[in-house]
Amino acid sequence: KFRGKEKQASVKEEKKVEIPAEKEKPVKQTAANAPEAAPEEIPKPLPPGWQVAVDPKSGKQYFYNKKLKISQWDRPCEQDAEIQPPPPIPSKAELSEQELKVHQVVDEEISSLCNKLSTRVKLSYANGDKMEALGFHQENKYYTSVLEWLRKRKEDNLPVPPHRIAQRVHQSKDQNTNVQVDKLQIRILKVNELPKGSLIELKVAFLWPKDQPQVYNSKALEVEEFEKQGGLVGLFHAKVTNSLQRYASHKFLKVNIELVVVEKSFLRTKKTVLGKTEVELSRLMTASSFKESSFDLFDPEKGKKKVPCSLDIECNVHKPWDNKERLRAEKDRLFIFEDSSAPPRSSAIKSLHDKLIAAIERAPLNAQPGTPKAVAASNANKGGAGRDSAKLDSLYTQAKKLFLSSTARPGMSKEQLDECQARLLKAQQLLKDCKKMSGGRDFRNTNEMLSHISKRLSIRSQPAAPAPAQQHQEEEAENEKEEEEEEEDLDAVER
Repeated sequence: KFRGKEKQASVKEEKKVEIPAEKEKPVKQTAANAPEAAPEEIPKPLPPGWQVAVDPKSGKQYFYNKKLKISQWDRPCEQDAEIQPPPPIPSKAELSEQELKVHQVVDEEISSLCNKLSTRVKLSYANGDKMEALGFHQENKYYTSVLEWLRKRKEDNLPVPPHRIAQRVHQSKDQNTNVQVDKLQIRILKVNELPKGSLIELKVAFLWPKDQPQVYNSKALEVEEFEKQGGLVGLFHAKVTNSLQRYASHKFLKVNIELVVVEKSFLRTKKTVLGKTEVELSRLMTASSFKESSFDLFDPEKGKKKVPCSLDIECNVHKPWDNKERLRAEKDRLFIFEDSSAPPRSSAIKSLHDKLIAAIERAPLNAQPGTPKAVAASNANKGGAGRDSAKLDSLYTQAKKLFLSSTARPGMSKEQLDECQARLLKAQQLLKDCKKMSGGRDFRNTNEMLSHISKRLSIRSQPAAPAPAQQHQEEEAENEKEEEEEEEDLDAVER
């Protein structure tokens, strides 16, 4: 302690005491000794179109031009006023009604194709064919990307690009992998023609076996909510036995469906049976599923009187009840886009499309009767194959009608015979146009019909030799018989 006190005392002695210096007194400024003030610069006026504002964050001034859509910190000069605004972006023209209709139809067709392909992937895996499942998976992936690409084009007001439509028939085993063995699935998909907001209940009863009836009830839901949930799906035990097969084959196996309307009030809930119906299941003997839309309902009190509402029903089993293996043929309508902006195709899909295009070029266009709705809707699409196909079909139909109506009958007057000859000439011209339009190909056997027409024209151009009345009638009957045989041959060839 003593040594510490000595050190503190020595330190205090060594410290020097600093005396503060006297402050200088400020000198008062007068007019004589005041410095001269610099002249203030007057800012130049802003160029036309420019305005000044204050940034709220930094508090600094900035300048902006609404027309040019420019903002900057530096004060603009006259050169900035000479900058011209960018040209306006041209607005895209809206699609016409026909183009929108083509978009809608193509979207529906490709969506249904994607659903089919996804189902086939599951079926192929269930059957153990992994290569086939992989091929359908690649095809489904490609057409899903095509669907997104077309929807984006629609948003950008661009029409469906030129494309081809090819048909393909796919054969697969008639079975449903989503349904278990010895089960019956009843799906009520939709309730039609009921007012919005009405509460409904559905009761489905499968009376097999009779001592243990199986009943499924749905909750009280609004019509819109019922459809959003996918309707009512009921699974029933239906073991395939000899008695079940016998009842189904004799059309005794049925499902009863009741539609109940629920009216809720503050105090009570009232339920009224709006309609009843019976679905007969004999079709499941030869098919694994069937669907029926707008299935009628009947008044429970008045018997066969129909109720103003209907149901969409679908019935499914794992396999047809007769236990026979059947092949189910499904027709696919494939859209082939060769546009540069279309999604890229894999080598397998490209080879498939090339084979289909080669088959289209070899076969006559639209050889099957009737025009698919997608082809009919895409007739306005300038690059599509449907346009030429529909026109060829109409030309051939007109020529055939004229040819059939140009048959000469016994007892016809000279004017009627001349009219028949004019129809033949018109049919000949239409068939020539048809052949020219199809690129010289024998579209629907036009060559054979042309030969028949030329034969008839050559016979009628020859001068008739004088003959007795009986011989003349025999010749007319023979000619008529020949013409009928020609028409029958032509119909047979066309079929």
